Amino acid sequence: MNLPADITHQILLYLSDFRSLSATIKVSSSFYNVFRSHPRSILHAVAENVSGPAYALAVRAAYYECQCALSNDHFAVSLPDEEYFRGLGWALTGDMVGRIEQYAHAVKTVQDFYSLRRKDRTSHTSVLDAVEQQRFGRAAYRLILYSNALLHGKFLPVKSQDGLVYEDKSQHEDDNEDEGEDEDEDEDEDEDTQSVPPELRIQFLKDNFLQALSSEELLELLELDSFVQSVDIWQQGAWRANTHMISNRHVSLQEVARQFEDRNLWIPPQYTHLPLINRLCADMLRARGVTEEHIRGDHPAILISVHGDKDTCSHCGTARGVELLGEPNMDLLAGLLKPMDRLESFPGNLCLNRLEGDALLDHLRDNVPDSVLVGQLMDMVPEGEDADGEHWTKDGWYCEACLMILFRQRLMLWWREERRRAGTLPPDDCWYGYNCRTMTHRSSHAMKLNHLCKPTRGNAPNLNAPPVPGNAIQTA
Repeated sequence: MNLPADITHQILLYLSDFRSLSATIKVSSSFYNVFRSHPRSILHAVAENVSGPAYALAVRAAYYECQCALSNDHFAVSLPDEEYFRGLGWALTGDMVGRIEQYAHAVKTVQDFYSLRRKDRTSHTSVLDAVEQQRFGRAAYRLILYSNALLHGKFLPVKSQDGLVYEDKSQHEDDNEDEGEDEDEDEDEDEDTQSVPPELRIQFLKDNFLQALSSEELLELLELDSFVQSVDIWQQGAWRANTHMISNRHVSLQEVARQFEDRNLWIPPQYTHLPLINRLCADMLRARGVTEEHIRGDHPAILISVHGDKDTCSHCGTARGVELLGEPNMDLLAGLLKPMDRLESFPGNLCLNRLEGDALLDHLRDNVPDSVLVGQLMDMVPEGEDADGEHWTKDGWYCEACLMILFRQRLMLWWREERRRAGTLPPDDCWYGYNCRTMTHRSSHAMKLNHLCKPTRGNAPNLNAPPVPGNAIQTA
Protein backbone atom coordinates (compact mmCIF):
# COMPACT_ATOMS: atom_id res chain seq x y z
CA MET A 1 0.00 0.00 0.00
CA ASN A 2 1.36 3.39 -0.99
CA LEU A 3 1.58 6.07 1.67
CA PRO A 4 0.03 9.49 1.10
CA ALA A 5 2.43 11.81 -0.71
CA ASP A 6 2.69 14.23 2.21
CA ILE A 7 3.69 11.42 4.59
CA THR A 8 6.24 10.11 2.08
CA HIS A 9 7.63 13.62 1.75
CA GLN A 10 8.03 13.92 5.51
CA ILE A 11 9.84 10.57 5.68
CA LEU A 12 12.32 11.70 3.03
CA LEU A 13 12.93 14.95 4.90
CA TYR A 14 14.05 13.00 7.96
CA LEU A 15 16.55 10.67 6.27
CA SER A 16 19.92 10.90 8.01
CA ASP A 17 22.24 10.99 5.00
CA PHE A 18 22.41 11.08 1.22
CA ARG A 19 23.17 7.36 0.91
CA SER A 20 19.91 6.54 2.68
CA LEU A 21 18.07 8.94 0.39
CA SER A 22 19.58 7.35 -2.70
CA ALA A 23 18.70 3.84 -1.56
CA THR A 24 15.16 4.80 -0.62
CA ILE A 25 14.20 6.41 -3.91
CA LYS A 26 15.74 3.51 -5.85
CA VAL A 27 13.67 0.80 -4.18
CA SER A 28 10.29 2.55 -4.18
CA SER A 29 8.60 4.25 -7.10
CA SER A 30 6.30 6.21 -4.79
CA PHE A 31 9.25 7.65 -2.89
CA TYR A 32 11.00 8.35 -6.18
CA ASN A 33 7.98 10.23 -7.55
CA VAL A 34 7.72 12.37 -4.43
CA PHE A 35 11.43 13.14 -4.62
CA ARG A 36 11.06 14.17 -8.27
CA SER A 37 8.28 16.54 -7.23
CA HIS A 38 10.22 18.17 -4.37
CA PRO A 39 13.96 17.55 -5.00
CA ARG A 40 15.31 20.81 -3.65
CA SER A 41 13.49 20.83 -0.31
CA ILE A 42 14.39 17.17 0.30
CA LEU A 43 18.05 17.60 -0.62
CA HIS A 44 18.32 20.68 1.58
CA ALA A 45 16.72 18.86 4.50
CA VAL A 46 19.09 15.88 4.19
CA ALA A 47 22.03 18.30 3.98
CA GLU A 48 20.88 19.75 7.30
CA ASN A 49 20.53 16.26 8.79
CA VAL A 50 24.09 15.46 7.72
CA SER A 51 25.71 18.73 8.81
CA GLY A 52 23.67 19.70 11.84
CA PRO A 53 22.20 23.08 12.76
CA ALA A 54 25.00 24.97 10.97
CA TYR A 55 24.28 23.22 7.67
CA ALA A 56 24.06 26.50 5.71
CA LEU A 57 27.71 27.19 6.54
CA ALA A 58 28.70 23.67 5.49
CA VAL A 59 26.92 24.14 2.17
CA ARG A 60 28.57 27.53 1.67
CA ALA A 61 32.02 26.02 2.23
CA ALA A 62 31.27 23.16 -0.19
CA TYR A 63 29.90 25.58 -2.79
CA TYR A 64 33.03 27.71 -2.55
CA GLU A 65 35.44 24.78 -2.89
CA CYS A 66 33.53 23.40 -5.88
CA GLN A 67 33.54 26.78 -7.59
CA CYS A 68 37.28 27.14 -6.98
CA ALA A 69 37.84 23.75 -8.61
CA LEU A 70 35.68 24.48 -11.64
CA SER A 71 36.22 28.13 -12.49
CA ASN A 72 39.07 30.47 -13.36
CA ASP A 73 36.92 33.55 -12.90
CA HIS A 74 37.67 36.10 -10.17
CA PHE A 75 34.48 35.31 -8.34
CA ALA A 76 35.65 35.07 -4.74
CA VAL A 77 34.20 38.37 -3.50
CA SER A 78 30.80 37.53 -5.00
CA LEU A 79 30.34 34.38 -2.91
CA PRO A 80 26.75 34.52 -1.59
CA ASP A 81 26.45 35.30 2.09
CA GLU A 82 25.42 32.81 4.75
CA GLU A 83 21.78 33.84 4.72
CA TYR A 84 21.45 32.89 1.05
CA PHE A 85 22.27 29.27 1.86
CA ARG A 86 19.57 29.12 4.52
CA GLY A 87 16.96 29.48 1.80
CA LEU A 88 15.98 27.26 -1.12
CA GLY A 89 17.46 29.37 -3.91
CA TRP A 90 20.60 27.31 -4.40
CA ALA A 91 21.01 23.94 -6.11
CA LEU A 92 22.90 21.05 -4.54
CA THR A 93 25.33 19.28 -6.87
CA GLY A 94 26.89 15.85 -6.55
CA ASP A 95 30.32 17.35 -5.89
CA MET A 96 28.87 19.47 -3.12
CA VAL A 97 27.25 16.41 -1.56
CA GLY A 98 30.61 14.63 -1.35
CA ARG A 99 32.29 17.61 0.25
CA ILE A 100 29.46 18.20 2.72
CA GLU A 101 29.72 14.60 3.90
CA GLN A 102 33.50 14.91 4.26
CA TYR A 103 33.14 18.15 6.21
CA ALA A 104 30.48 16.68 8.51
CA HIS A 105 32.67 13.66 9.30
CA ALA A 106 35.64 15.91 10.09
CA VAL A 107 33.54 18.21 12.28
CA LYS A 108 32.10 15.28 14.23
CA THR A 109 35.56 13.82 14.80
CA VAL A 110 36.93 17.08 16.15
CA GLN A 111 33.76 17.83 18.14
CA ASP A 112 33.96 14.48 19.93
CA PHE A 113 37.56 15.22 20.94
CA TYR A 114 36.68 18.80 21.91
CA SER A 115 33.89 17.51 24.14
CA LEU A 116 36.22 15.00 25.79
CA ARG A 117 38.90 17.62 26.46
CA ARG A 118 36.72 20.60 27.35
CA LYS A 119 33.21 19.42 28.31
CA ASP A 120 33.11 15.93 29.85
CA ARG A 121 36.28 13.90 30.41
CA THR A 122 34.29 10.66 30.85
CA SER A 123 32.70 10.53 27.37
CA HIS A 124 34.43 9.91 24.04
CA THR A 125 31.24 10.94 22.22
CA SER A 126 30.22 14.58 22.21
CA VAL A 127 27.82 15.67 24.95
CA LEU A 128 27.54 19.28 23.80
CA ASP A 129 24.00 20.59 24.21
CA ALA A 130 22.00 22.13 21.36
CA VAL A 131 23.31 25.66 21.82
CA GLU A 132 26.91 24.49 22.18
CA GLN A 133 26.56 22.34 19.06
CA GLN A 134 25.26 25.35 17.15
CA ARG A 135 28.25 27.46 18.25
CA PHE A 136 30.76 24.71 17.57
CA GLY A 137 29.26 23.87 14.18
CA ARG A 138 29.24 27.40 12.84
CA ALA A 139 32.80 28.00 14.00
CA ALA A 140 33.93 24.67 12.49
CA TYR A 141 32.35 25.18 9.08
CA ARG A 142 33.65 28.73 8.94
CA LEU A 143 37.14 27.44 9.66
CA ILE A 144 36.73 25.00 6.78
CA LEU A 145 35.56 27.78 4.46
CA TYR A 146 38.46 30.03 5.42
CA SER A 147 41.04 27.31 4.89
CA ASN A 148 39.42 26.61 1.50
CA ALA A 149 39.68 30.30 0.63
CA LEU A 150 43.33 30.48 1.67
CA LEU A 151 44.29 27.26 -0.11
CA HIS A 152 42.10 27.21 -3.19
CA GLY A 153 40.58 30.68 -3.57
CA LYS A 154 40.80 32.92 -6.62
CA PHE A 155 41.82 36.47 -5.82
CA LEU A 156 41.02 39.74 -7.49
CA PRO A 157 43.96 41.95 -8.52
CA VAL A 158 44.90 43.96 -5.46
CA LYS A 159 47.46 46.67 -4.89
CA SER A 160 49.80 46.12 -1.95
CA GLN A 161 51.58 48.67 0.19
CA ASP A 162 54.73 48.25 -1.89
CA GLY A 163 52.83 49.48 -4.93
CA LEU A 164 52.87 46.15 -6.75
CA VAL A 165 49.73 44.63 -8.19
CA TYR A 166 49.22 40.93 -7.53
CA GLU A 167 46.77 38.89 -9.56
CA ASP A 168 45.42 35.39 -9.38
CA LYS A 169 47.52 32.94 -11.40
CA SER A 170 44.52 32.03 -13.57
CA GLN A 171 44.61 35.52 -15.10
CA HIS A 172 48.18 34.93 -16.21
CA GLU A 173 47.23 31.55 -17.67
CA ASP A 174 44.49 33.15 -19.79
CA ASP A 175 46.89 35.82 -21.05
CA ASN A 176 49.51 33.21 -21.90
CA GLU A 177 47.03 31.23 -23.97
CA ASP A 178 46.04 34.38 -25.90
CA GLU A 179 49.64 35.26 -26.64
CA GLY A 180 50.55 31.70 -27.70
CA GLU A 181 53.35 31.24 -25.19
CA ASP A 182 54.99 27.85 -25.10
CA GLU A 183 53.86 25.01 -22.84
CA ASP A 184 56.98 25.10 -20.65
CA GLU A 185 56.17 28.60 -19.47
CA ASP A 186 52.56 27.59 -18.89
CA GLU A 187 53.70 24.69 -16.72
CA ASP A 188 55.87 27.05 -14.70
CA GLU A 189 52.84 29.24 -14.14
CA ASP A 190 50.82 26.20 -12.99
CA GLU A 191 53.37 25.50 -10.27
CA ASP A 192 53.01 28.99 -8.85
CA THR A 193 50.24 28.43 -6.32
CA GLN A 194 51.32 31.30 -4.09
CA SER A 195 51.09 34.20 -6.57
CA VAL A 196 49.25 36.26 -3.97
CA PRO A 197 51.43 36.98 -0.90
CA PRO A 198 50.14 35.69 2.47
CA GLU A 199 49.54 39.18 3.86
CA LEU A 200 47.21 39.97 0.98
CA ARG A 201 45.38 36.66 1.40
CA ILE A 202 44.88 37.60 5.05
CA GLN A 203 43.49 40.99 4.07
CA PHE A 204 41.19 39.28 1.56
CA LEU A 205 39.98 36.88 4.24
CA LYS A 206 39.37 39.72 6.67
CA ASP A 207 37.52 41.95 4.21
CA ASN A 208 35.35 39.31 2.56
CA PHE A 209 34.63 36.80 5.31
CA LEU A 210 35.52 37.88 8.85
CA GLN A 211 34.45 41.50 8.96
CA ALA A 212 30.74 40.65 8.85
CA LEU A 213 30.94 38.37 11.92
CA SER A 214 29.87 39.56 15.35
CA SER A 215 32.41 39.69 18.16
CA GLU A 216 30.77 36.63 19.72
CA GLU A 217 31.23 34.67 16.51
CA LEU A 218 34.85 35.80 16.18
CA LEU A 219 35.48 34.59 19.74
CA GLU A 220 34.01 31.19 18.82
CA LEU A 221 36.26 31.05 15.77
CA LEU A 222 39.30 32.10 17.81
CA GLU A 223 38.62 29.47 20.46
CA LEU A 224 38.09 26.62 18.01
CA ASP A 225 41.08 27.43 15.80
CA SER A 226 43.32 27.61 18.88
CA PHE A 227 41.92 24.24 19.99
CA VAL A 228 42.59 22.70 16.57
CA GLN A 229 46.25 23.78 16.76
CA SER A 230 46.53 22.31 20.28
CA VAL A 231 45.12 19.01 18.97
CA ASP A 232 47.82 18.91 16.29
CA ILE A 233 50.44 19.28 19.03
CA TRP A 234 48.76 16.52 21.06
CA GLN A 235 48.70 14.23 18.01
CA GLN A 236 52.39 14.78 17.42
CA GLY A 237 53.16 13.89 21.02
CA ALA A 238 50.98 10.79 20.85
CA TRP A 239 52.04 9.34 17.52
CA ARG A 240 55.45 10.64 16.47
CA ALA A 241 58.18 8.01 16.69
CA ASN A 242 60.69 10.55 18.01
CA THR A 243 60.67 13.43 20.46
CA HIS A 244 61.07 16.22 17.90
CA MET A 245 57.90 18.26 17.52
CA ILE A 246 57.02 20.10 14.32
CA SER A 247 56.50 23.62 15.53
CA ASN A 248 55.39 26.80 13.73
CA ARG A 249 52.86 25.01 11.55
CA HIS A 250 49.20 25.96 11.32
CA VAL A 251 46.90 23.18 10.18
CA SER A 252 43.27 23.03 9.11
CA LEU A 253 40.42 21.32 10.95
CA GLN A 254 40.15 18.81 8.08
CA GLU A 255 43.80 17.78 8.43
CA VAL A 256 43.52 17.32 12.19
CA ALA A 257 40.44 15.13 11.68
CA ARG A 258 42.27 13.09 9.04
CA GLN A 259 45.21 12.54 11.39
CA PHE A 260 42.81 10.86 13.84
CA GLU A 261 41.88 8.45 11.06
CA ASP A 262 45.28 7.41 9.67
CA ARG A 263 47.76 8.76 12.24
CA ASN A 264 49.86 10.08 9.37
CA LEU A 265 51.32 13.36 10.60
CA TRP A 266 52.88 14.37 7.31
CA ILE A 267 51.01 17.28 5.74
CA PRO A 268 51.89 18.97 2.44
CA PRO A 269 53.72 22.26 3.13
CA GLN A 270 50.98 24.42 1.62
CA TYR A 271 48.59 23.00 4.24
CA THR A 272 50.88 23.85 7.16
CA HIS A 273 51.63 27.50 6.50
CA LEU A 274 48.15 28.96 6.53
CA PRO A 275 47.92 32.45 8.01
CA LEU A 276 47.13 32.24 11.70
CA ILE A 277 43.38 32.73 11.73
CA ASN A 278 43.30 32.85 15.53
CA ARG A 279 45.75 35.76 15.55
CA LEU A 280 43.75 37.57 12.90
CA CYS A 281 40.57 37.14 14.95
CA ALA A 282 42.37 38.35 18.08
CA ASP A 283 43.59 41.49 16.31
CA MET A 284 40.10 42.24 15.02
CA LEU A 285 38.60 41.72 18.49
CA ARG A 286 41.13 44.08 20.05
CA ALA A 287 40.24 46.70 17.47
CA ARG A 288 36.62 46.31 18.54
CA GLY A 289 37.52 46.87 22.18
CA VAL A 290 36.98 43.29 23.39
CA THR A 291 38.83 42.64 26.65
CA GLU A 292 42.00 40.55 26.80
CA GLU A 293 40.45 38.09 29.24
CA HIS A 294 37.83 37.21 26.64
CA ILE A 295 40.46 36.99 23.89
CA ARG A 296 42.62 34.72 26.10
CA GLY A 297 39.65 32.39 26.52
CA ASP A 298 39.12 33.00 30.24
CA HIS A 299 35.40 32.99 29.43
CA PRO A 300 34.52 30.10 27.07
CA ALA A 301 32.89 31.23 23.85
CA ILE A 302 31.39 27.86 22.90
CA LEU A 303 30.55 26.00 26.11
CA ILE A 304 27.81 26.96 28.53
CA SER A 305 28.68 24.43 31.21
CA VAL A 306 31.43 21.91 32.00
CA HIS A 307 30.92 18.59 33.75
CA GLY A 308 33.10 18.17 36.83
CA ASP A 309 34.89 21.50 36.43
CA LYS A 310 35.57 21.62 40.20
CA ASP A 311 36.74 18.02 40.59
CA THR A 312 40.03 17.44 42.39
CA CYS A 313 42.96 15.06 41.97
CA SER A 314 42.57 11.85 43.98
CA HIS A 315 46.24 12.01 45.01
CA CYS A 316 47.08 15.64 45.75
CA GLY A 317 43.61 17.19 46.07
CA THR A 318 44.27 19.97 43.55
CA ALA A 319 41.24 21.12 41.55
CA ARG A 320 41.91 20.27 37.88
CA GLY A 321 38.42 19.63 36.51
CA VAL A 322 38.40 18.36 32.90
CA GLU A 323 42.20 18.13 32.92
CA LEU A 324 42.06 15.14 35.28
CA LEU A 325 42.94 11.73 33.87
CA GLY A 326 41.29 8.45 34.82
CA GLU A 327 40.43 5.09 33.31
CA PRO A 328 37.91 6.49 30.75
CA ASN A 329 40.38 9.00 29.24
CA MET A 330 43.82 7.73 30.25
CA ASP A 331 44.87 7.26 26.62
CA LEU A 332 45.03 11.05 26.42
CA LEU A 333 48.26 10.72 28.38
CA ALA A 334 49.99 9.57 25.18
CA GLY A 335 49.99 13.12 23.83
CA LEU A 336 50.58 14.82 27.19
CA LEU A 337 53.44 12.83 28.70
CA LYS A 338 56.10 12.98 26.01
CA PRO A 339 58.70 10.22 25.48
CA MET A 340 61.32 12.46 27.07
CA ASP A 341 59.14 12.83 30.18
CA ARG A 342 58.82 9.08 30.51
CA LEU A 343 62.56 8.58 30.29
CA GLU A 344 63.17 11.31 32.83
CA SER A 345 61.08 9.35 35.31
CA PHE A 346 63.94 6.81 35.48
CA PRO A 347 66.27 7.32 38.47
CA GLY A 348 69.93 8.25 38.35
CA ASN A 349 71.69 7.99 35.00
CA LEU A 350 69.32 5.38 33.60
CA CYS A 351 67.57 7.93 31.40
CA LEU A 352 70.91 8.46 29.59
CA ASN A 353 71.12 4.78 28.63
CA ARG A 354 70.07 5.02 24.98
CA LEU A 355 69.61 1.26 24.50
CA GLU A 356 67.33 0.96 27.52
CA GLY A 357 65.39 4.09 26.59
CA ASP A 358 64.81 3.03 22.99
CA ALA A 359 63.74 -0.47 24.06
CA LEU A 360 61.23 0.91 26.57
CA LEU A 361 59.69 3.43 24.18
CA ASP A 362 59.42 0.88 21.36
CA HIS A 363 57.72 -1.59 23.71
CA LEU A 364 55.26 0.99 25.00
CA ARG A 365 54.42 2.28 21.54
CA ASP A 366 53.87 -1.17 19.99
CA ASN A 367 52.36 -3.16 22.84
CA VAL A 368 51.08 -1.19 25.83
CA PRO A 369 48.49 1.62 25.61
CA ASP A 370 48.72 4.16 28.40
CA SER A 371 45.41 3.05 29.89
CA VAL A 372 46.90 -0.43 30.33
CA LEU A 373 50.29 0.82 31.50
CA VAL A 374 48.91 3.12 34.19
CA GLY A 375 46.54 0.42 35.40
CA GLN A 376 49.40 -2.05 35.76
CA LEU A 377 51.55 0.51 37.58
CA MET A 378 48.71 1.15 40.02
CA ASP A 379 48.16 -2.57 40.59
CA MET A 380 51.79 -3.11 41.58
CA VAL A 381 52.58 -3.67 45.26
CA PRO A 382 56.33 -2.99 45.58
CA GLU A 383 57.85 -4.71 48.59
CA GLY A 384 61.03 -4.56 50.59
CA GLU A 385 63.49 -1.92 49.47
CA ASP A 386 61.27 -1.07 46.49
CA ALA A 387 58.21 -0.23 48.64
CA ASP A 388 56.95 3.32 48.09
CA GLY A 389 54.11 3.43 50.64
CA GLU A 390 51.67 4.85 48.08
CA HIS A 391 48.12 3.73 47.35
CA TRP A 392 46.80 4.29 43.83
CA THR A 393 43.36 3.23 42.55
CA LYS A 394 42.31 2.75 38.94
CA ASP A 395 38.92 4.32 39.61
CA GLY A 396 40.55 7.57 40.77
CA TRP A 397 41.22 10.76 38.82
CA TYR A 398 44.71 12.21 38.72
CA CYS A 399 46.53 15.29 37.52
CA GLU A 400 49.56 14.99 35.24
CA ALA A 401 51.96 15.93 38.03
CA CYS A 402 50.78 13.07 40.23
CA LEU A 403 50.91 10.58 37.37
CA MET A 404 54.52 11.62 36.89
CA ILE A 405 55.10 10.69 40.54
CA LEU A 406 53.62 7.26 39.82
CA PHE A 407 55.96 6.84 36.85
CA ARG A 408 59.01 7.82 38.93
CA GLN A 409 58.04 5.35 41.64
CA ARG A 410 57.20 2.29 39.55
CA LEU A 411 58.06 2.55 35.84
CA MET A 412 61.58 1.16 36.26
CA LEU A 413 60.25 -1.71 38.41
CA TRP A 414 57.53 -2.45 35.85
CA TRP A 415 59.99 -2.39 32.96
CA ARG A 416 62.34 -4.73 34.81
CA GLU A 417 59.54 -7.28 35.23
CA GLU A 418 58.51 -6.90 31.59
CA ARG A 419 62.05 -7.68 30.47
CA ARG A 420 62.33 -10.57 32.90
CA ARG A 421 59.12 -12.15 31.56
CA ALA A 422 60.33 -11.66 27.98
CA GLY A 423 63.69 -13.24 28.82
CA THR A 424 65.66 -10.15 27.75
CA LEU A 425 66.90 -9.05 31.19
CA PRO A 426 70.65 -9.66 31.67
CA PRO A 427 71.17 -12.15 34.52
CA ASP A 428 73.88 -10.15 36.29
CA ASP A 429 73.33 -6.75 37.94
CA CYS A 430 75.78 -3.92 37.50
CA TRP A 431 77.33 -2.90 40.82
CA TYR A 432 76.41 0.70 40.17
CA GLY A 433 72.86 -0.06 38.96
CA TYR A 434 70.85 2.86 37.61
CA ASN A 435 73.63 5.21 38.77
CA CYS A 436 76.19 3.68 36.41
CA ARG A 437 77.99 6.16 34.14
CA THR A 438 79.63 3.59 31.89
CA MET A 439 76.28 2.46 30.47
CA THR A 440 75.69 5.97 29.09
CA HIS A 441 78.62 5.80 26.65
CA ARG A 442 79.57 2.12 26.26
CA SER A 443 76.85 0.06 24.59
CA SER A 444 78.60 -3.25 25.22
CA HIS A 445 78.47 -2.62 28.98
CA ALA A 446 74.85 -1.42 28.77
CA MET A 447 73.85 -4.64 26.99
CA LYS A 448 75.88 -7.05 29.14
CA LEU A 449 74.64 -6.07 32.61
CA ASN A 450 71.29 -5.21 34.16
CA HIS A 451 71.02 -1.57 35.23
CA LEU A 452 67.35 -1.67 36.27
CA CYS A 453 68.40 -2.05 39.88
CA LYS A 454 69.65 -0.08 42.85
CA PRO A 455 73.41 0.50 43.17
CA THR A 456 75.36 -1.68 45.58
CA ARG A 457 78.40 0.57 45.23
CA GLY A 458 78.74 4.31 45.06
CA ASN A 459 76.07 6.82 46.04
CA ALA A 460 72.53 5.67 45.36
CA PRO A 461 70.06 8.49 44.62
CA ASN A 462 66.56 8.31 46.02
CA LEU A 463 64.36 6.32 43.63
CA ASN A 464 61.44 8.68 44.27
CA ALA A 465 63.41 11.91 43.99
CA PRO A 466 62.53 14.26 41.11
CA PRO A 467 64.80 13.76 38.07
CA VAL A 468 67.44 16.27 37.07
CA PRO A 469 65.90 18.49 34.34
CA GLY A 470 67.27 17.86 30.87
CA ASN A 471 68.79 14.47 31.72
CA ALA A 472 66.74 12.52 29.22
CA ILE A 473 68.18 11.38 25.95
CA GLN A 474 66.83 12.33 22.55
CA THR A 475 65.58 9.18 20.90
CA ALA A 476 65.55 8.53 17.20
